[in-house]
Amino acid sequence: MLRFRCANCDALLGLDDQLAGHKVRCPKCKVAITVPPPGGEPARPASPTAMQAEARVYRPDAPQQPITEAPVFELAHEPAMHSPAPDHAAGSHLHAHAHSKLMRKKRKNSGSMIAVIALLMVVAFGFGYLAGRGYEKHAMIEADRLLPEGVSFDSLTGKSTRTPPAAAPSYTAASSAAPGSAPLAAPPAAAPVATNFAADNERRRKIIGVGFGQMSDDNGMTSLQFWLSNGTQKPVARLTGRVRVFDQLKEHLGDLELAYNDTLAVDGNGVATQTYQLTGPILEALTDKPKDLRYEYEIDTITYADGSSESYSK
Repeated sequence: MLRFRCANCDALLGLDDQLAGHKVRCPKCKVAITVPPPGGEPARPASPTAMQAEARVYRPDAPQQPITEAPVFELAHEPAMHSPAPDHAAGSHLHAHAHSKLMRKKRKNSGSMIAVIALLMVVAFGFGYLAGRGYEKHAMIEADRLLPEGVSFDSLTGKSTRTPPAAAPSYTAASSAAPGSAPLAAPPAAAPVATNFAADNERRRKIIGVGFGQMSDDNGMTSLQFWLSNGTQKPVARLTGRVRVFDQLKEHLGDLELAYNDTLAVDGNGVATQTYQLTGPILEALTDKPKDLRYEYEIDTITYADGSSESYSK
């Protein structure tokens, strides 16, 4: 099939190959045009001037010859040479393909984001673990530094980080002994260790935490409640000492004697309540904003549940 454009109106036409070289009338502009050969260009219709130049001159004395013209083929209808109708099925297929490609890209991006977040969490956990181990080691070194000579942190907490000694022989009634000899007697139980520290040792103000609870007045007497926390590695049975009170500028306002005669578990808390007759700056500060003050518990004697104790010279 020949495909070409009308030389007059530029309409796109499509005709059978057999019409090449024949004249046809364009169904759009109604001008007769010559169908070009395959691969050729249609001839442009002649201008009026050219038509006049080529017009035959009529002479009465000249013999007249019949004028024969090439037949002009009339097209029944305008050839359907316009752009083909869109293929909706193909469009739907392309849309589905693009959507699938977009979803794959989103899933890929989501997977990459999850991997990055997981990596950051692992890195943060690793840094936290290393920082915690370093802080624990520093705290152990600092605790050993505060102890007097000859006393180790392990002997006070009962938690040894050193290589344990060889196991002692078992003393039981079933122990083998020479025939006729008395069975081996069990060794006496170790006596509780009582350790005395210097009064200026910072440990006495570090191992027991204290916080303000509440306050009430009754006939000039002030009842104060304090929270105590055990920062040692052993249960505490009794405490004697005092609460040191400071203002927001860390100025020492005074001391409040406070004893605690109950058990404090390891990392546990307890409430101690005592009545005082307060005067001076400490009364004014506690009456105004007691929770804005700073508190520090200074130990005189601490007795552990296993019978061992620590005391600080006054």
